[in-house]
Amino acid sequence: VQEKKARHQAFLAQLKFAEDSGIQALMRGAAHDDILVLLHAAEKDVMLKKKLYGNMSDNSMKIYIEDLVFQFRQGLPDYRFDEAMTRLLKTADSLTKDGALKFTKT
Repeated sequence: VQEKKARHQAFLAQLKFAEDSGIQALMRGAAHDDILVLLHAAEKDVMLKKKLYGNMSDNSMKIYIEDLVFQFRQGLPDYRFDEAMTRLLKTADSLTKDGALKFTKT
């Protein structure tokens, strides 16, 4: 469990250094609910939050913000965070292997 949490935190930290085109590919390839979990996890990280929202259209941003308020008004259960992060990591690994997700720093 501790190893999984560390991997999830490392993934969140690494995303700050992803190229914009890679962030966009991740958002296109991931489920809406998983992106919501990612945005929720990024709420306390100004740099990551700017990176994620900066790669959305205004319309997408409005939809995600509304959904965040609605879905997480009572918090985010740990199991939902873990499941979403696991799927996001798989998607990111696949995009990295395909060359669609690149990082300026690791």
